[in-house]
Amino acid sequence: MKATDERVRITSEVLASIKIVKLYGWEEAFKQRILKTKHKELGILYRSGIVEAAISLVFASSSVLCSLVTFATYVTIGHGDLTPKTVFVSIALFDMLHESICRLAEG
Repeated sequence: MKATDERVRITSEVLASIKIVKLYGWEEAFKQRILKTKHKELGILYRSGIVEAAISLVFASSSVLCSLVTFATYVTIGHGDLTPKTVFVSIALFDMLHESICRLAEG
Protein backbone atom coordinates (compact mmCIF):
# COMPACT_ATOMS: atom_id res chain seq x y z
CA MET A 1 0.00 0.00 0.00
CA LYS A 2 2.89 2.37 0.69
CA ALA A 3 4.19 1.96 -2.85
CA THR A 4 0.72 2.57 -4.29
CA ASP A 5 0.24 5.63 -2.10
CA GLU A 6 3.59 7.04 -3.21
CA ARG A 7 2.78 6.51 -6.90
CA VAL A 8 -0.64 8.13 -6.53
CA ARG A 9 0.89 11.04 -4.60
CA ILE A 10 3.50 11.69 -7.30
CA THR A 11 0.90 11.44 -10.07
CA SER A 12 -1.41 13.83 -8.23
CA GLU A 13 1.47 16.23 -7.69
CA VAL A 14 2.27 16.23 -11.41
CA LEU A 15 -1.37 16.73 -12.39
CA ALA A 16 -1.83 19.54 -9.87
CA SER A 17 1.17 21.45 -11.22
CA ILE A 18 0.99 20.46 -14.86
CA LYS A 19 1.53 24.06 -16.09
CA ILE A 20 4.86 24.32 -14.28
CA VAL A 21 5.94 20.84 -15.41
CA LYS A 22 5.19 21.71 -19.03
CA LEU A 23 6.73 25.18 -18.77
CA TYR A 24 10.10 23.90 -17.52
CA GLY A 25 10.07 20.67 -19.56
CA TRP A 26 10.13 18.31 -16.59
CA GLU A 27 7.85 15.74 -18.21
CA GLU A 28 10.57 13.12 -18.68
CA ALA A 29 11.92 13.49 -15.14
CA PHE A 30 8.49 13.05 -13.60
CA LYS A 31 7.69 10.22 -16.01
CA GLN A 32 10.82 8.36 -14.88
CA ARG A 33 9.97 9.00 -11.24
CA ILE A 34 6.42 7.67 -11.68
CA LEU A 35 7.63 4.62 -13.64
CA LYS A 36 10.22 3.86 -10.96
CA THR A 37 7.58 3.82 -8.22
CA LYS A 38 5.22 1.85 -10.48
CA HIS A 39 7.86 -0.86 -11.03
CA LYS A 40 8.50 -0.97 -7.30
CA GLU A 41 4.76 -1.39 -6.69
CA LEU A 42 4.47 -4.13 -9.32
CA GLY A 43 7.42 -6.00 -7.77
CA ILE A 44 5.72 -5.96 -4.39
CA LEU A 45 2.42 -7.12 -5.92
CA TYR A 46 4.22 -9.89 -7.81
CA ARG A 47 5.92 -11.19 -4.66
CA SER A 48 2.69 -11.06 -2.65
CA GLY A 49 0.91 -12.92 -5.47
CA ILE A 50 3.53 -15.67 -5.40
CA VAL A 51 3.22 -16.01 -1.63
CA GLU A 52 -0.58 -16.13 -1.85
CA ALA A 53 -0.42 -18.76 -4.60
CA ALA A 54 1.97 -20.89 -2.54
CA ILE A 55 -0.28 -20.65 0.51
CA SER A 56 -3.32 -21.60 -1.61
CA LEU A 57 -1.44 -24.58 -3.05
CA VAL A 58 -0.41 -25.84 0.37
CA PHE A 59 -3.91 -25.32 1.73
CA ALA A 60 -5.57 -27.07 -1.22
CA SER A 61 -3.22 -30.05 -1.07
CA SER A 62 -3.23 -30.41 2.71
CA SER A 63 -6.07 -32.96 2.80
CA VAL A 64 -4.35 -35.14 0.17
CA LEU A 65 -1.02 -34.98 2.00
CA CYS A 66 -2.71 -35.70 5.32
CA SER A 67 -4.44 -38.73 3.81
CA LEU A 68 -1.21 -40.06 2.32
CA VAL A 69 0.73 -39.64 5.56
CA THR A 70 -2.05 -41.25 7.57
CA PHE A 71 -2.32 -44.27 5.28
CA ALA A 72 1.47 -44.67 5.15
CA THR A 73 1.63 -44.54 8.94
CA TYR A 74 -1.26 -46.99 9.24
CA VAL A 75 0.47 -49.54 7.01
CA THR A 76 3.93 -48.92 8.51
CA ILE A 77 2.81 -49.41 12.10
CA GLY A 78 1.24 -52.70 11.07
CA HIS A 79 -2.44 -52.34 11.84
CA GLY A 80 -3.23 -54.50 8.85
CA ASP A 81 -3.96 -54.05 5.20
CA LEU A 82 -5.79 -51.08 3.81
CA THR A 83 -9.26 -52.14 2.84
CA PRO A 84 -11.58 -50.07 0.66
CA LYS A 85 -13.85 -49.62 3.67
CA THR A 86 -11.04 -48.10 5.75
CA VAL A 87 -9.86 -45.88 2.90
CA PHE A 88 -13.28 -44.50 1.97
CA VAL A 89 -14.30 -43.80 5.56
CA SER A 90 -10.97 -42.10 6.24
CA ILE A 91 -11.20 -39.96 3.11
CA ALA A 92 -14.76 -38.92 4.04
CA LEU A 93 -13.56 -37.90 7.51
CA PHE A 94 -10.61 -35.97 6.08
CA ASP A 95 -12.96 -34.18 3.68
CA MET A 96 -15.23 -33.12 6.55
CA LEU A 97 -12.19 -31.93 8.48
CA HIS A 98 -10.95 -29.98 5.47
CA GLU A 99 -14.32 -28.22 5.07
CA SER A 100 -14.25 -27.19 8.75
CA ILE A 101 -10.73 -25.81 8.41
CA CYS A 102 -11.80 -23.88 5.29
CA ARG A 103 -14.61 -22.25 7.23
CA LEU A 104 -12.24 -21.33 10.04
CA ALA A 105 -9.72 -19.84 7.61
CA GLU A 106 -12.38 -17.70 5.89
CA GLY A 107 -13.82 -16.26 9.10
